[in-house]
Amino acid sequence: MKKRRIAIEAMEARSVDAIPIGELWLYEPKWDGFRCLLVREGEQVDIHS
Repeated sequence: MKKRRIAIEAMEARSVDAIPIGELWLYEPKWDGFRCLLVREGEQVDIHS
């Protein structure tokens, strides 16, 4: 299997003193698991963590 490099920079969480307020913001708690980036090209799917 050939590894591919992707040109997408993953978003990283950062610590803040307060969350943004406003009706355009949505929040979802992250209880477990991990974040990953999924890339699909045709029938090939790669998951990057």
